[in-house]
Amino acid sequence: TTKGGIRVEGGQIVEIGPTVKSGTDLGGATVFPGFFDGGSGLGLWEIDLEPATHDEAESSDGAVPAARVEESYNPLSALIPVARRQGVLGGLVMPSGGLVSGQAAWMRFAGSRVAEATMLGGAGVVINFGRDGTGALGNQARSRMGLLWKLRELLDANKPPDAPDAKSKWPKKRQEPKPEVLTRTQLAWRAVRTGELRVILSANRADDIVAALALAAEYQLNAVLAGCAVCGGAGGAGGEGGVGRGSSWSHCDCVVVV
Repeated sequence: TTKGGIRVEGGQIVEIGPTVKSGTDLGGATVFPGFFDGGSGLGLWEIDLEPATHDEAESSDGAVPAARVEESYNPLSALIPVARRQGVLGGLVMPSGGLVSGQAAWMRFAGSRVAEATMLGGAGVVINFGRDGTGALGNQARSRMGLLWKLRELLDANKPPDAPDAKSKWPKKRQEPKPEVLTRTQLAWRAVRTGELRVILSANRADDIVAALALAAEYQLNAVLAGCAVCGGAGGAGGEGGVGRGSSWSHCDCVVVV
């Protein structure tokens, strides 16, 4: 084992090794650069039983794919220093509620402004399976079969247009169609369908995990799984061909992003 030190400047490790001699003697302790939470609500709420402190769910509609969670994030949350003392220096902060909760973001649990804390906004659209995704909001189903029906409707309605045929020619008296004018919601769904925007499929029950994997394969989504509290029986559900473009799946209450 080589003895040495760690030099930190501006919050980043800049040098490791025997040439670093000054500083605090840690007495051979193990040093970690920091842990990251794979699926967190930190910075979105303060007191669990006080609704006024919760800002993690948009309840005006059951499907809000263009809502960005960093715009709800509070970098001055009293809970962030607690997480940092336990070695958690950042994480994937995820919105919750509804069928489509909005877009998650990779956040650094440091800094006094949202811009300082945001490492990657628009990290993926969170889609909830099982009872978490059902309810009485608009664009939200009340059963598992309704949930999948609603998701297919939303995905089908936002299919990218077919590429024009290079061999075909427009009639001389006919003008080419004007460019589409899309809303932010439509743009988000279009990015999901093309694979530019990842989807985070939140599922915990084994059959919900299987349904999420099947939907990702059906639409060739750029997808990952979150949650997976009950993974038994879901292994191999994606089949030999995988579950979609760049897809993966996780075990035991975490997110795997590939």
